[in-house]
Amino acid sequence: MKVNLFIAVLVFVFSGQSVCLTAKTVQYGKIALENTVNLYPLVGKWRFQTGDNLAYAAREFDDSSWGWATIPGVWSMMGLEYTEQVWYRLRFTMTDRFADIPVAVRMPVIYDAHELYLNGRFIGGSGLIDADGTVTKKGSLPGIYQIPKNLLRIDEENVLALRVADDVGWGGITKSDFMLGRYELLDLEFTKFIIWNSSLVFILVFLGTFFLVLYRIYSKEKNFLYFSLLTYVFSTLLFGYYSLPYLLVDRFWFVHIITNTGAHLGLVFLFKFFYSFYGFRKDLVLKFFSYSGYLIIFLLISPFHVSLLKFYAHVVYNIAIIIDAIGLLVLIVLLIRGILLNRYQSRIVGVGSLVAFSCVANDIAGYFLSLDNQQWMMEGIVIFMISISFAMFIRYSRLDSRVVHPAIDE
Repeated sequence: MKVNLFIAVLVFVFSGQSVCLTAKTVQYGKIALENTVNLYPLVGKWRFQTGDNLAYAAREFDDSSWGWATIPGVWSMMGLEYTEQVWYRLRFTMTDRFADIPVAVRMPVIYDAHELYLNGRFIGGSGLIDADGTVTKKGSLPGIYQIPKNLLRIDEENVLALRVADDVGWGGITKSDFMLGRYELLDLEFTKFIIWNSSLVFILVFLGTFFLVLYRIYSKEKNFLYFSLLTYVFSTLLFGYYSLPYLLVDRFWFVHIITNTGAHLGLVFLFKFFYSFYGFRKDLVLKFFSYSGYLIIFLLISPFHVSLLKFYAHVVYNIAIIIDAIGLLVLIVLLIRGILLNRYQSRIVGVGSLVAFSCVANDIAGYFLSLDNQQWMMEGIVIFMISISFAMFIRYSRLDSRVVHPAIDE
């Protein structure tokens, strides 16, 4: 019964989104739109040039000497550590089926500011870029840019030119929700995307509040407190990472802080929860990941000057990624240890962990292989948190739930 209920939750969470994508991606700077009932993912290889020149937006500009860049892709991971301006260009054709069909582009989050041109004409952007390519206002607002009909050329080549600027060399496109197609379909999918992600964040907030109330009632049970804080931290991570706050506040610092704080602080509370829930003795491992997480958070919120932000982006952030990766491996070991000891429904948490890691692996594969696959990281994290809440319910519903179990010697 318990397993069937948990499987039902899995089915519910993973049935939330559906996008009618084609199997085609951008192939060497070109894509063809043939069917008005599909959306066309703009992931793949685009023409790519560093530096800034507004002449690059023109349809007639010859970009044959440019290199290739893959979308999605972050500049620092492409070997462009200190690049501050980049242009992307894509050529596409469309059949006469689109003659009377409103067409639009769905833009993902792009750091730190961008402008999109079609056949040399500006059609949308976020943030402000000066004439010399300098970012004067950071903005990464995702959304939908409708293309004026008079700009589209049916049965001829059209050119999308994307101008991106970043003042710390952290720029690029991290997600694959970059699409071209019928406006009504894009608008519907974007609305569903926002509503669905909002509901998943609400689930985490609800779980956090529920267990915080339990902690107020049973103040000796630190597990309730750690789990509550963990759900709140992950809710801020997902709230920022999936662009929801941009619809409320298009401010770089707001999103930068809540997203990265959620990522680094989440690891800290995962360690605290696992040690508390499974009764492991506190040791140097717990102290290392706790204090290193607090230090990274301090360095994260302190650089309110561009020079300090560059130091964080190119030094601290890379160190933080390494620490987080090692921390996740250690957490896997702790979870396996709990399963082997058959402690407190470890198998349920193990299933949730497996789902979460599979979802993350899917998103990583989509990023590095430029796939138009559905992104599931957010759903995976929610499933993981639900699996822990199931284990908590089962543990504390038993008659011996108030028995204090001895800590396990390392």
